[in-house]
Amino acid sequence: MLIFFVILIKVLFLSGQTGEPVVKTSEIEVSSAEILFKESGWEEALKESKSTGKPIFLNFHATWCAPCKLMKYRTFTNTNLANYLNENFINLRLDGEEGEGEALMETFGLRAYPSTLFFGPEGNLIWGKSGYLGPQELLSVAKQLIE
Repeated sequence: MLIFFVILIKVLFLSGQTGEPVVKTSEIEVSSAEILFKESGWEEALKESKSTGKPIFLNFHATWCAPCKLMKYRTFTNTNLANYLNENFINLRLDGEEGEGEALMETFGLRAYPSTLFFGPEGNLIWGKSGYLGPQELLSVAKQLIE
C-alpha cells in the first residue's frame, strides 16, 4: 500500500510538468513565482474587485487536506498561472475551518476541500469546483473567464 501511495504522489507531481524555470532548494523544487493572496478578507476583496473591475479568485483549504497542499506547492507556484492570476484577479485563500473561511464555506454550501471559486466584481459566482486543480486546468479556466 505504501508503494502505491509513493507512486501516486510521484505521478501527481510529475504529470503536467511545463518546463518552466525552477530553482532547486536541496531536494524540493520551488518555482520562481507564486500567486499573491490577499490577507484582508472577503469584504476587502469585494471592495477591491468593485473598484478595479477585476474578478475574485477564491480558494478554500484545510490544514489537513493533502490535495490542498498539492495545490499550494504545485499549482499556486506555477509561473504562468501565478503571473496571470496576479495580473488579472484579486486572489484570496481562506482556511475553510476557521473564522471567515468557515462562515463562507457554509454560506456558499461547500463541503469539500479544496474548493475553488471565481466571482465577478459584484460578488456574483462565475465558476466553481471542488477538488484538486492542476496549474494548466486552473489557468485555462481563468483565461476563459477573462477573455
